Amino acid sequence: MCDWCLSVYPVSRIAQLGYQQTKTRSVGLYACGQLDCVDRILSPDTNNVHSMRETLTKEQKIQRYYARIGNFFDNSV
Repeated sequence: MCDWCLSVYPVSRIAQLGYQQTKTRSVGLYACGQLDCVDRILSPDTNNVHSMRETLTKEQKIQRYYARIGNFFDNSV
């Protein structure tokens, strides 16, 4: 599952992103392999078998997506 847009896909379509913060600490996450989260959120097929069932609007999902990206970098950089 992508940590940013919460799309669920097979492992072949998810990438692990990470970096070494210090010599003893690495930070990482799982993201859509093509980094096309916004396209997935805006797609008319958003509510397919690979999406979590939610009542959020697409605009709310995009806001959550950007908040999750911001939180990742705020808390790990």
